[in-house]
Amino acid sequence: MGDTVVQRVERRTFAMKVETTYGTDIFAGTVAAADIMAVYGIAADPQVNMVDIPAMGATMGSLGAVPGTRIGRVSCEMMLRGAGAAYSASVLPEVDRLLRACGYAATLVVTAGSESVTYKPVSTGFEPFTIYCHYENGATVKLSGCYGDCQIICQVGQPLRARFNFTGLYITEADTPAISAKVFSPTPQWPVLLSSLFQISTENYAPNYSQVTFNTGNAIDVQEAANVASGIAGVFIASRRSSGSIDPEMVTVAVFPWKTKFETGALMDMSFQTNGAQYARVKFSCPTVQMRSRGLGNRGMKGAYSIGFEALYVSGGDELSILFD
Repeated sequence: MGDTVVQRVERRTFAMKVETTYGTDIFAGTVAAADIMAVYGIAADPQVNMVDIPAMGATMGSLGAVPGTRIGRVSCEMMLRGAGAAYSASVLPEVDRLLRACGYAATLVVTAGSESVTYKPVSTGFEPFTIYCHYENGATVKLSGCYGDCQIICQVGQPLRARFNFTGLYITEADTPAISAKVFSPTPQWPVLLSSLFQISTENYAPNYSQVTFNTGNAIDVQEAANVASGIAGVFIASRRSSGSIDPEMVTVAVFPWKTKFETGALMDMSFQTNGAQYARVKFSCPTVQMRSRGLGNRGMKGAYSIGFEALYVSGGDELSILFD
């Protein structure tokens, strides 16, 4: 008995792989199961810049438009967790490729019993990725030379969620063949934001808070080029301004002087982590954050601050460390 032919949202898949030559499709039409990422909420947006033809003569109406430059964008989300086993060159967190496409590099430690992977931003040596978005009973959107930006949302009692936006060279669309099989496991259990050991500044202040977010703050730019068919020769990470927010409860100045820290431009260290077992948990640290805004508001029936901060580097490429251990 034949099934209905429909594009099921939950059957979309997202594949990515680092390129050996910038802008050259590393898949060449064929995706392996190992290249399919554990993401959801996949939305591709290949764009064509349509240039309107102005009205001419005494007749009102449209003469249409002319197709111009083409660019590709895709977004997705992932819940963060470790690999569930000792890390090695072949055992890495599921988010590995996505963070690398956002200008982060991995440092692997393979000391027996304390293996770990740490991701930090870089300013050179960026890795471009080919991305395929497979749509069941639809077309595959193909992009090359992709780089991205990321927001990480850490909400009390919930798994950490990373939202990614990638931009790349639009290759083409082609009918999707049979979806490659990739079965993801519910283990290790996704760690959540509990027992977070949050601390900030030299006081090691640990406020009651509900959420902390990070933005990698990558500015993605393009190389316009009239000599190529799409009008875009490349995509690149042009700058980075890492930032974030936190919503601590209101306290007295004697407990912690948020306003004084803001007014003096104080430089503060900050760190926290998820719960979870070894090789599942995730830890974050910033050597220096500086408050950029402080709003007064409510969280439920409690007074709370809305703190916006910028993450600053100390020695370069260390403004945010994401550790899986």
